[in-house]
Amino acid sequence: PGIHADVATQCLSCETCSAIENHTPGPRAPLEPVVTKHPGQRAGVDIMGPLPATKRRNRYILVLMDYFTSWSEAIPIERQDACTMAAAIISECIARYGTPIMFHSDQCAALYSQGNGLVGRTNRTTKGLPQSFLKRHQADRWDELLPRSMLAYRASIHTTTRCTPAYLTFGRELRLPSKVLSPIPPPEALSLPDYVKNPPENLRTAFTMAQGHMKDAKRHQK
Repeated sequence: PGIHADVATQCLSCETCSAIENHTPGPRAPLEPVVTKHPGQRAGVDIMGPLPATKRRNRYILVLMDYFTSWSEAIPIERQDACTMAAAIISECIARYGTPIMFHSDQCAALYSQGNGLVGRTNRTTKGLPQSFLKRHQADRWDELLPRSMLAYRASIHTTTRCTPAYLTFGRELRLPSKVLSPIPPPEALSLPDYVKNPPENLRTAFTMAQGHMKDAKRHQK
């Protein structure tokens, strides 16, 4: 009892998080709302860095995000040249999830994402991860620890869609390591053909709700 309040208090009192969090928003340019209706319709691409070099010689993070689900990939790379980025996108994104209908990049300096706002907000979340590792004397390992932090991000409710990126992507919540000792609930009795022909009703509802929440967020951004 009270564990949620204790965790919230601990997170709010984290000195490292407070030190790296940007509380002063920059000037906002007028934004043209980007409306997506399904996963894979539009993916944003951005670059973070340079960061302190790791043992694997990585200095940049290539960030890709699906505009509908907010599912994101943060890929450590050594250089930010076109060949390196293209190879990373093919192996870490297209080979796993297929090719989005459209890739979007603001074509601006790294971390200047006024024109790519959704990915920019993910960058602000991701940007703090290497900095927190620096604070904890793990500057040469941030690329090893980054996937663990991205797991937490994907399993967290997104402020815009009010769903987790994982649920909108896979139709189920991710089972986290903290749940290993918890009982596994019995699976819903649904045959594979029925599942393919008729996606779960709650997922269709989540898509509809996410679309509504995103439209509301776009109106507030204007």
